[in-house]
Amino acid sequence: MYKIVEENTELDYVVLSNRDSSTTARVCLNEGGRITKLLVNSIKVISGTPSNYKKDYASAILFPFANRIKHGEYVFNNSKYKLVCNEEANKNAIHGLVYNKYFKVIDKDISTDFCSITLRYIEKDGCEGFPFKYSITVKYTLKEESLLLKITIKNDDDKSFPFTLGWHPYFLSSNLFNSKLSFSSNANYKSNKQGIVIGKEDLKEEMPMLLKNRKFDDAYVLQSDLVKFITPNYQLQLESSAEHNFLQIYTPDLSDRIAIEPMTGVSDSFNNNIGKQIICSNDDYSIEWQIKIITNTLNN
Repeated sequence: MYKIVEENTELDYVVLSNRDSSTTARVCLNEGGRITKLLVNSIKVISGTPSNYKKDYASAILFPFANRIKHGEYVFNNSKYKLVCNEEANKNAIHGLVYNKYFKVIDKDISTDFCSITLRYIEKDGCEGFPFKYSITVKYTLKEESLLLKITIKNDDDKSFPFTLGWHPYFLSSNLFNSKLSFSSNANYKSNKQGIVIGKEDLKEEMPMLLKNRKFDDAYVLQSDLVKFITPNYQLQLESSAEHNFLQIYTPDLSDRIAIEPMTGVSDSFNNNIGKQIICSNDDYSIEWQIKIITNTLNN
């Protein structure tokens, strides 16, 4: 039987796990409902970093925009908006508006084969630069070798608004030098020093992509919904239900992890319209991202 336990320390957590806790997902309610730990068959797949969450945004859910908005400025329906620029060095708005919101638990489900929790944040007033009302519902479902993340956005306003969605997990590897990435793409996006997309070029990378001695901060347009991360002790498969998918890859200074970020748009999407969608009043939008883990594998 699976189990769900609440932990209340300095922050509020919900822990989902199987009977012997060899497969575990730990969710922080205070920090946008993010995953702070994922253990599969006793192998660490996601783990909190020693650095500050306000700096690395590890496993943050990115809404209403993924990545950055240049100088926090955009125009929608002939109106100009100015978001708070929380990336001070580059004077951009970064990683959306819900990464630091408190998500309430609204449902739990426990069985012999899985467990799940459903979380919700409701924006009743709008905020600076995004004066729209919405609700975001996040459901995590944990099974023996998989984690399913389902996100549903509901427009509670009387006006339409633009959005993109993303997820910012850092995945661990016992040896990143000998790890690989594999995905189908024919183009990647070029960015300037401020991390803003400035163009697209043909991708000539052979797959699988070797990670040794490489630093990434790159965006790709995906031709399929499947991304593979191959490490010495597990293989990860990341799948998306979206019709159009983008991928951001980022390597931090830490040598044992890499950010593999599924997104529905790219940097500065509110201005360049790449992946930008519009949700009308009272409409909703849902997406599922699923992680499947195959353990005890070596570069398969």
